[in-house]
Amino acid sequence: MTAIDPVRETSSAAVSGVSLLREGRAAGKVIGVDMTDEQLGKAERLRAAGGLSGIEYRKGYIVTDQQLPDSVVCSADLWAACIGGAAQRDAYRGAIEAAGLTVLTVRENAGHEFISDGAQGATKKFGVKSVSILAKKG
Repeated sequence: MTAIDPVRETSSAAVSGVSLLREGRAAGKVIGVDMTDEQLGKAERLRAAGGLSGIEYRKGYIVTDQQLPDSVVCSADLWAACIGGAAQRDAYRGAIEAAGLTVLTVRENAGHEFISDGAQGATKKFGVKSVSILAKKG
């Protein structure tokens, strides 16, 4: 595989940024996205331990415009790319509101792309994207 500059990967932040740079698949900047502080912290520790630069981590969630079919949900490759477990956007917002929170803003994290062909295909077909959501209790 030839080097890509830059690479944006919206999968597990700890795995994506560090592994892509170590494998020489990313010549420039890698952006890893995850929804948990724990995973983002792990990613930063791996980056620092490896002495790697050119990695940026952002907090976000993966949602879809359309409900995913079983062929996507049951795909190990698409689960590894954080697509298989993505929630449909309206259903996800409904779950947040059902938990007693009020959604204040939903921002698409434009510029985030998936790397694998299967993930890119699912993104185009089902409207998979990374979003950041601000909600408050009550």
